[in-house]
Amino acid sequence: MLKYSRGFHRTALCLLVLCWRGFLTSPITLIVFGWGLAQYPYLVTPDLTFSNTAAPDAVLRPLLIVLGVGGVLWVPAFWYLYAVFKGTARKTR
Repeated sequence: MLKYSRGFHRTALCLLVLCWRGFLTSPITLIVFGWGLAQYPYLVTPDLTFSNTAAPDAVLRPLLIVLGVGGVLWVPAFWYLYAVFKGTARKTR
């Protein structure tokens, strides 16, 4: 049997404390995902299916291109904005 140090248990406890929000939201997310998977191929039974509601390829291809270009432009801008305004807190006496 392996013997673990007390540090191992503290580390595991800290991990649980830091990840508690994810542990609380994951069951809800999985329930909604499972419900959607159970309804597949229908979005709204019996009228709307995924294939009936999809946009035409003439719309989806330019949309993906624009999203890619927008990401290339916005990610560096947001990184720069974060870097400029991150700063450090000033000490008060």
